[in-house]
Amino acid sequence: MIYERLDKYRNNIAVIEKNNNFYYNDIIEHSIKLGYYFGSDILCLIVTGNNTATIISLLSLIENNIPALLVNKPKNIASLISIIKSYKPRYILLNSYDCLDENIKNITCRQLYSFFDYTLIETIYETDYEINKSLSVLLTTSGSTGTNKYVRLSKKNIFSNASSIIAYLDILEKDRVITTLPFGYSYGLSIINTHLLSGASIILSEYSVIQKEFWDLLHEKNATTFGGVPYTYEMMQRLRFERINIPNISYITQAGGRLNTKLTSYFLDECAKKNIKFFKMYGQTEATARISYLEPEYLSEKTDSIGKAIPNGELFVADENNNYLGSNETGELIYKGDNVCLGYAESCYDLYKGDENNGILHTGDIGYYDKDGFFYITGRKKRFLKVFGNRINLDELENNLNNSGCLCACSGVDDKIKIYVCSENMKNQAALLLKEILDIHPSGYSIEIIKEIPRNSAGKIQYSLLG
Repeated sequence: MIYERLDKYRNNIAVIEKNNNFYYNDIIEHSIKLGYYFGSDILCLIVTGNNTATIISLLSLIENNIPALLVNKPKNIASLISIIKSYKPRYILLNSYDCLDENIKNITCRQLYSFFDYTLIETIYETDYEINKSLSVLLTTSGSTGTNKYVRLSKKNIFSNASSIIAYLDILEKDRVITTLPFGYSYGLSIINTHLLSGASIILSEYSVIQKEFWDLLHEKNATTFGGVPYTYEMMQRLRFERINIPNISYITQAGGRLNTKLTSYFLDECAKKNIKFFKMYGQTEATARISYLEPEYLSEKTDSIGKAIPNGELFVADENNNYLGSNETGELIYKGDNVCLGYAESCYDLYKGDENNGILHTGDIGYYDKDGFFYITGRKKRFLKVFGNRINLDELENNLNNSGCLCACSGVDDKIKIYVCSENMKNQAALLLKEILDIHPSGYSIEIIKEIPRNSAGKIQYSLLG
């Protein structure tokens, strides 16, 4: 079980807060105490935060074979209540302050246990549904609170993906990672899992990379690595990453979406000057986070590549009839591995389901691999439009505009592309670029100025919130 795997690191520092350190032995002891209050065959919802209590809660649930539904701290209680009503968890772990909310009080049977700033409550819900014995964690694919669709993950999924990541990143006990992403987001969670299972230290931060406090904490606690999504790296470029002194950082990682060519080249150059390894990665929540990675030594030669499959995984390209294609032939990326999820759930009544994928994931991403076996993504199956008979790849269009310095988001319907920018200057720039990029009449697209491009807690563009 998980405690046995962590016990060999009992004298290592597991968690570093601004004013406290907790050893692995401390974390295990707190997790054991929490475990005394759990029953069996139940579901527990954790309102996650980048805090020690969330780590203790998740470890205790995994050890006690209790499925954990992970929800990022919501902007409002109403969205959380919607999820609770859909999944009817027997227990909820949340910030003690939130227990005072009337909506939470209305679904609380009793408070069972408090530790740090979290409280375990038992709810009024009866468990009138079955839970598959393989189910371990439920994660949203959207990165935002409010959706009821969750990915069902098993322990096998979690541990196999963590083992692969630890192997190719060579995560060591001496490493200290500082958090930049929510725990309820698959990439953020995988960073936690991989470092815990390596006996490394986790520096807990709720700060954004644009805040001075983040960099102060990074320096004060001697962080050796961190990860980020494309939006994280956009912010760091605006901060003039070339001027930031981070001598203890040995490598950084990027996943959670496509990093455009311009940004990739920028960080490749700056990381080389700072003697930092830069790992680009590709993954999906459905694959428990990671599917492929690009080794730093190939980054200059294969700048736009997502690399090759992680250890113990396989990547293929297939046509619409599921026939595997050869090099430089475009089709859907198919992934095989023990980290492929069991399937989806949209309510507690889906928790009885078993493994619906059997280790095979149709990613929904369109791409190809080159003669050297390196994979590339060119778009999403659902991100294509027909405009006056022309097939338009919205991801490719958006990437071309971004690479030209025009930061935007592309959406729309057939015969009408919509490009969203945040300033008049960007609108003018987009208009000029579109004349060169698109071989269609201007009536087939429009450019709109919005205050900001909507993004979820993981920094991904929320296209559903665009017009």
